[in-house]
Amino acid sequence: MLKNFSSLFSFVNRRFHYGSRRSPAAEFSDEERGIALTLSIFVLGLLFLLGMALAISAGSEIEISSSSERNVQALYIADAGINHAFDLLRGIDGDFTRVLAGADNTPGTADDGVLSGTIYPTDAAPIPQGGLSFGNGNYSARAYDDNDPQVSFAPPVAPVAEDGDYSSDINRRVVVRVTGTGPGGAQVVLDGMIGFVPYPAIASNGGLTITGDATIQGNLGSAHSNSNLTVSGSALIEQTATATGSYSGPPSESFNGSSGVGGFAGGDQPRIDIPDFKPIPSSTDNLPRNFFLIRSDVILVRPNSANLNTIVTLLNLESSMSGINTSQPVIINRTVSPPTVTNAASAFGWGWNPGSGGRWALENATTANNRTYFIDGDVRINGGNTNISVISTESISVQGNPTINSKLNDVILPRVYQPPFARINFLLLAGKDIDLQGTASGLNLRGLIYAREQIDLRGNGFFTGQVVSFGSTHTTGSPVSSNEVSGNFTLTLNSVDGTLGKVVIISWRQVKK
Repeated sequence: MLKNFSSLFSFVNRRFHYGSRRSPAAEFSDEERGIALTLSIFVLGLLFLLGMALAISAGSEIEISSSSERNVQALYIADAGINHAFDLLRGIDGDFTRVLAGADNTPGTADDGVLSGTIYPTDAAPIPQGGLSFGNGNYSARAYDDNDPQVSFAPPVAPVAEDGDYSSDINRRVVVRVTGTGPGGAQVVLDGMIGFVPYPAIASNGGLTITGDATIQGNLGSAHSNSNLTVSGSALIEQTATATGSYSGPPSESFNGSSGVGGFAGGDQPRIDIPDFKPIPSSTDNLPRNFFLIRSDVILVRPNSANLNTIVTLLNLESSMSGINTSQPVIINRTVSPPTVTNAASAFGWGWNPGSGGRWALENATTANNRTYFIDGDVRINGGNTNISVISTESISVQGNPTINSKLNDVILPRVYQPPFARINFLLLAGKDIDLQGTASGLNLRGLIYAREQIDLRGNGFFTGQVVSFGSTHTTGSPVSSNEVSGNFTLTLNSVDGTLGKVVIISWRQVKK
């Protein structure tokens, strides 16, 4: 071996000895020529193996890249299926229990949870049981109750407000499982939880201040402003306190039993899409112009009102106006057929006070009981125990210690607002402001309160339900100029029933096989 290396060294030394004039053939011995050939073959072999390795590696990379691309395409296809299911579910004519039963409306059959049938919007394509082609692949979808073990991978505890019955839904949430199939048979499975999420207990487009000893409590006891939110004093918010603009107040999870915020608190949060409800909608609104009029039992119109002709026309009552003195209050009774038109407001427990610009006052809560009132003009309620709902073209003021439960319940809004199964319990709706001021014994209200301008809740009040302010520009002379909750006012929201909200994709996850 040593001799071979010595010969190799000698060969190299002579091969590159530039001063030599001997012929090339005389430079090498037979042994040296054999070593050179061996080395050449060895180097060529190494190069061949390296080339093979590079080729194999390149092929593997191409296959991996191609497989990854197919999986990504399958993911996009499954995602399209989730969004298609979402569009279908937010417009259903029924509830999620009906969705779980399938097109035949019979639990325990092959089409359970299939997203096709008459309950879905006619302007949206269903997702048939065999799936739907999409791009260069397809997707299939099926809905499950969110406590069904087929889609529930959490510990064996039913989700909040669920009962363990997989064929019925009681918390307005379902899980849609979508299988997306891409090129080459690549598959991705996604679970999307889709459900109705109510707006917070109090929500406003404009700025909102919660101060004093005010309390926002309950399972849904949150506050949100699409502008700025200020929480001060000893105010308590049991859940979250958020703003799209700035937030000023106690930090997240600062609840100490008597004040603070129990959940997240902060600004720069997403907007809430608060709908614009006008007592008499315009012709370009999503609500029909007579939406609230035809849902009212009694309509009270102030003297010489510019709205009278519109109201009469929308209710097709032109022929009933003969002999009616329009310079006095006009009352339309829709509890009888055909409706009657008179000038006698006291027959329904209300009176017209012409002083201070004029307003309607609840004079006899017992007489007024169990009706929904559409009132043209400002409204004041002092005391009384009654079940009524009031829609006012102007402002509503509630003082003293009345107890009022909503009468206008289970209202179905057009699908552009929320699905038919999420019905509204309207208590008070004002075209301008709502001003609630409880006395020592406290007022007690239940339902949805909606002000198209601002709201002010103060004093010793107790309200169970939801408060929403659209936040139109303050009208000079109306009673409230900014949104505020103060004093010892307590607002409680525990149930989604009767509230405003929205169907959303709450969460999604990829299911690994």
